[in-house]
Amino acid sequence: MFSKKNILTFILTLCILASFALFLYLSPPSSSSVYKDDPTTTFKGDTPITLTTIHGENIAISDLKNKVLLVNFWATWCPPCRVEIPELIQLKESLADQNFEILGISADDDHDIVLQFSKSASFNYPIVMLDHFLYNTFGPATSIPTSILVDKNFTIKRVFRGYRSSEEIRPSILQLLNRDS
Repeated sequence: MFSKKNILTFILTLCILASFALFLYLSPPSSSSVYKDDPTTTFKGDTPITLTTIHGENIAISDLKNKVLLVNFWATWCPPCRVEIPELIQLKESLADQNFEILGISADDDHDIVLQFSKSASFNYPIVMLDHFLYNTFGPATSIPTSILVDKNFTIKRVFRGYRSSEEIRPSILQLLNRDS
């Protein structure tokens, strides 16, 4: 009926197609998918919502209002995210004297894995686990990493899908910091 060679050829073809589909899905998008000054959501930061970080600390959403906020969706199993995280840490350090914050949102299922990863990553910004509120407020993040730049009025100003260097993100942050001063 089917020879071993035919079965192996079929399986190999399926693997190649699946790899190609995964490559297309995970590849950084073209510049046309980066939205500039296209507010898609405005969230009133006065809603009494409290987020809990992976370390058990509470962050009131209202405390993030009046800051330029970079919301970064990521996961421990995502190679581009692992490249991006040290750059975000450096970006946060370089803008420490500015009214700027980063909020990391882990798409991982396991809190303990994220907590363990955070020990080696030495985050200098809060990390929370993805939930429905965050997904509905800042999402949908259809791929990771995705970084969403939010102005001081909680209006989404720019969405960066896929890996972006800190030098690519910095000008947009500085523009909002200068505009909203």
